Amino acid sequence: MEQTPKKEREWYDSSNIITTVAISLLTVIIILSQSYAVKNNLSTNDILRNLLNHNMIYIIGLIYFIPLKTKTGKKYFNYLNLFLIIIYFIFSITGLLSIIRSFGITSLITLGINLVFLIYMIHVFLKKTRFWTEFKLEKSPFNEIKNENYYYAQIILSIILLVINLIDSVNIDGVILSLIGMVYTIILTRYIYIYQVYLSLSDTEKKNYSKDLFYEIDKIDKDFPKLKKLANEVTAHELNGYQIVALVTMGICLCVGIIFGNLFPSCGSTSNLYNNVCNTTEFNFSLTICIWFIGFLVCVFFYAIGHIVSLLESINQNLSKKK
Repeated sequence: MEQTPKKEREWYDSSNIITTVAISLLTVIIILSQSYAVKNNLSTNDILRNLLNHNMIYIIGLIYFIPLKTKTGKKYFNYLNLFLIIIYFIFSITGLLSIIRSFGITSLITLGINLVFLIYMIHVFLKKTRFWTEFKLEKSPFNEIKNENYYYAQIILSIILLVINLIDSVNIDGVILSLIGMVYTIILTRYIYIYQVYLSLSDTEKKNYSKDLFYEIDKIDKDFPKLKKLANEVTAHELNGYQIVALVTMGICLCVGIIFGNLFPSCGSTSNLYNNVCNTTEFNFSLTICIWFIGFLVCVFFYAIGHIVSLLESINQNLSKKK
């Protein structure tokens, strides 16, 4: 009896196509947002802040998805996932601070979306890594939530946020950005959803996905090192005073950047795309990044001094032994 050929998966079930769609949407959002900023006669400084503030989440998306089209990106897939988890952890913190500063339905829904993404990513992206067992994530109560529930929760939150943005919009620019932004959120959610579906397949079933992005990643991806090994490597390297000060200062700069980004919110970079007057504010990522970058340069300088001092001490000790 002749077997019926296997039906091709729809585009929304193909990780290759979903990834391409995500990159396309992200590129369109960034270009449109900047073009609208130019059309609204914003200054060069406002246009730059618009790129860093409103488009930060989309720039991060490009940084994540584009490498997946390369062999190196596929090899370090788990590291890219960890990077995305850390980013959404930061987004969740900044969203919480925004609610504390100015409570509103928009900031509340945005925080909800970021928190669901954070929890969803942790319980999907880390499942295939050794962190899953080392952190005992299988015992997490969030692991009991079904894949479909995460998926539909994000869709509902995205639609609610879209409705709110459409109500606030006073021109076509805001409507277009809101629509495309919602579509990207759903695409990212779908990407996580189909990865979870792929992980639930048996080895035999995965062979039917031989041309799929996740199957290609599965063959070459690199797992995280063991936590014990990482701890041994860190403790094995003795730091001097300069290097300790540099690391502590960097940690302080990270916290200060997030606090200042919330204390001095951005106003006017994207709000005028939705309202006639600037009656809404958003987290000031441009200020946060400036503080982080300056702090990074200062810490690198002090860490380099510490390394030079360490080398000189080592040379001096070797010379003393020879005498």
